[in-house]
Amino acid sequence: MTNHLPSPPLLPVILCGGSGTRLWPLSRALFPKQFVKLTGDQSLFQESVQRALACQRITGAKVNEDRLLIVCNEEHRFLAQGQLDDGLASTVDLILEPEGRNTAPALTLAALAAGDSEAVLLVMPADQTIQDIEGFTEAVAQAYYLASAEDTIVTLGIKPTNPETGYGYIEPCQTNGDALRKGVDVAAFIEKPNADKVKQYFDEGRMLWNAGIFVVRASAWLQAISAHRPDIYDAVKASWMGRTGDQLVAGARQYGFVRPENKTFKQCPSESIDYAVMEKCTTGVVKASVIGLDVGWSDLGSWDAVWKHARKDSQGNASHGDALFEESQDCFVKSSGRLVSVVGLEGVVVVETPDAVLVAHQNKSQLIKNLVERLNLQGRAEREIHRKVHRPWGWYD
Repeated sequence: MTNHLPSPPLLPVILCGGSGTRLWPLSRALFPKQFVKLTGDQSLFQESVQRALACQRITGAKVNEDRLLIVCNEEHRFLAQGQLDDGLASTVDLILEPEGRNTAPALTLAALAAGDSEAVLLVMPADQTIQDIEGFTEAVAQAYYLASAEDTIVTLGIKPTNPETGYGYIEPCQTNGDALRKGVDVAAFIEKPNADKVKQYFDEGRMLWNAGIFVVRASAWLQAISAHRPDIYDAVKASWMGRTGDQLVAGARQYGFVRPENKTFKQCPSESIDYAVMEKCTTGVVKASVIGLDVGWSDLGSWDAVWKHARKDSQGNASHGDALFEESQDCFVKSSGRLVSVVGLEGVVVVETPDAVLVAHQNKSQLIKNLVERLNLQGRAEREIHRKVHRPWGWYD
């Protein structure tokens, strides 16, 4: 008798929350970084969709290649729909949150929307970039089979390339070398340790970065969230039961727009997947596993990260748009239209848009979020929107 691996559907879930304040003035509240074309011809959201569709070709998985789940804010519906129209064909269900409540409620919505409790959810943030797509899909395949067979939430951890304090860390029960490309149990999750701890982690070579990428059966996630955070589960389920929706057919493409009940969802606690469930899964009803990745991952969370990821000239300068450098080193320029010239500078970021220009030193780019908060306190429109505003029929200035 031959034993067959289970083959439930693989359903990609793309989480489109986040405001990307450290990438202002390109990223704004109504046009956040996942929809911005930071370094090329595609946005991070479009790259995420392509990775999701590539993962649906996993050998042996019973997949529905026409279905994709996207959880985003109601205000970003037209952006998501418009960028899916840019050659990324799929039948898409967009779950439109009336208000962002962080990733744990978002994933709970997706698990309820799956329609098949045994469906394996591939949960990815929409604002990351990965260079080695083949390596990523191989790791997802391994995670898929592990999540199909066990009550486990598989997280994909990133092999650190530097002692970075801006990320959470995952401690595997074995070394990260053992965790690479195979699943091991998680010993602990550590949220953004200090510089001394991070250096120790990097020197030891044991820890992995927490990328916020998960592979889990819908039933296992609902079991975990109801056990560890019944307040979140109850609020999201009640909101889901009161949902409304409509559909749009555009050519060969079909969109489903699902709106959880507004008032109930806004009362749901705001919590991340890590705090709500993952940190409790080392001894919980559903365990946590990790598979390590070394695939050229970045969350492009700041302008210095964008510079590190970009292609550079012999002086370490990188640009996107019309730019000139003279006696300058390790600078980054993003121009939306006008010529930007940089002379005699080192380690500087210049971002030009029609209504705002940012000039910052790379090692201070984390402080841009403080500047955005000041814009918010002053009621400045430059925090919220660009001059070019997108609508389903086009755009206006």
